[in-house]
Amino acid sequence: MFVKVFAFSDQEKLKFSPDDQILHIYRALYPSKWLPDALELETLATEIASRYGLKLETVWTADLTLGQLFGHVQNAHRP
Repeated sequence: MFVKVFAFSDQEKLKFSPDDQILHIYRALYPSKWLPDALELETLATEIASRYGLKLETVWTADLTLGQLFGHVQNAHRP
């Protein structure tokens, strides 16, 4: 889902690790605060809420990693 929302190719998804921080990836794509983005973080939050019932803002920290996000999604998705 992360790769799709951020429009990375299938080959690029293999470059990410669980320790990668989401905000660092975002800032690498958009280093300037003044350039418009493609609403990736907002779209990620919407997709996670829709699919897993998890509100991203409840677990968000500036250093949230892909692995931590996966863990939160897994915990939220358990019946």
